[in-house]
Amino acid sequence: MRSVWITALLLPLIIVSVAYACRYTVRDIGFVRLGDPAIQVVLVNPDTSPDLIADALKDLPLEVQSLDADHAPEHPAVVARTPGTTAVLMDEQGRMLPIEDPLTLGRTPLAMELAAQAATTFAFVMLLEGGSAEDMLVAREEVDRLQARLNAIEEHLPRPLGHPLDIRTLTPQQQARDAPLLWSLGIDLPVRAPTVLIAYGRARRAGEPVVVDRVTRADAAGELIAQLALVGESCECDTSRAWTKEPVGLVPWDRDTHSKASSALGFDSESPMVRAEVVRILDRGSNDRPNVENRPDSLEQLLLGYGETSLEPAGPAPNLTRVESVQDTSAVAPAPVRILEATDDDDWSFQEPDEGTSKVASEDDTTEPPKVIAVTETPSTGRYQPLVYLAVLVAISFIIAFLVVRKVEGRS
Repeated sequence: MRSVWITALLLPLIIVSVAYACRYTVRDIGFVRLGDPAIQVVLVNPDTSPDLIADALKDLPLEVQSLDADHAPEHPAVVARTPGTTAVLMDEQGRMLPIEDPLTLGRTPLAMELAAQAATTFAFVMLLEGGSAEDMLVAREEVDRLQARLNAIEEHLPRPLGHPLDIRTLTPQQQARDAPLLWSLGIDLPVRAPTVLIAYGRARRAGEPVVVDRVTRADAAGELIAQLALVGESCECDTSRAWTKEPVGLVPWDRDTHSKASSALGFDSESPMVRAEVVRILDRGSNDRPNVENRPDSLEQLLLGYGETSLEPAGPAPNLTRVESVQDTSAVAPAPVRILEATDDDDWSFQEPDEGTSKVASEDDTTEPPKVIAVTETPSTGRYQPLVYLAVLVAISFIIAFLVVRKVEGRS
């Protein structure tokens, strides 16, 4: 009888551990910052104060850099700049995009809609028009089937979908208007064939853009549903962690958007505790980083939680000349903006400049304060929802265990 009581006491703990194993899905993690911004906007001979521009862009996942073209004629941004442009977007892969006005970044209707509807959308499916009419017909057919195909595999996912897909078609004119946003997600315009882009959360890309035409139809259909299945998977499954390295689009994220998302998610995605827990979960089992190129070979592998991962030692962090990290700062305390001034001695290798070539635009001046992560006090009615569910689950488990034990005792 003693063993029966021990089993009864352990049962709730087992149930709780299983429940907590799927606390976060990949979609949930799409609302959490996993690192510093990977995109810079380089202001070339700006007419407006770089401080004001950085403040205006503080709700975007990017960094601001300012330079004088006369002092740095060989800087990549100066070389890439085209007539009529005042800034250049640069990413870690060396891709560049000249832009006319940096203040328009993240202010297009598409960018605003992706932010406003993120909390009530499972994933965004964007079909970029291109190629022949016959290929576009094939692409539309495959995209229109995605919701039904996703519903068909819902039972294999750790949680119900909860929200529908947001499917939209972007004409060439709309693509041109949102070129910076699409560029930040890995799309270089113009596209030569129908291309599908899937994003979720704060516009984190679910995988590589997929070309869907008459030739690639079968493979493309499998890739699209695999990306959507990954969005619904538990972040603690054994699949590749390559999705954590996917780019995040230039979508604004202000306090109001953050508050609505936190209420819908049931947790504060900006909480240092949540971010630390997510990092711990993603790093569980190894101190190494997974190979970015590794991914499930099939939808079956993904849904069964199986994956073969090759590990490599963590390399050094990319060398970016950071002016100001403005990713998600609308939800945290503002930080001083460092404006870099180019000199004749600068080698523009994106190494951190010496003391003599930079200045800090802050009230205290002299030294740059350490980077601090602050927690917004924005109220969130759903923040403690997982704890309430957990308490109810524990109580029900103990009641069931007690009744089972009493029944066993009655029989004996």
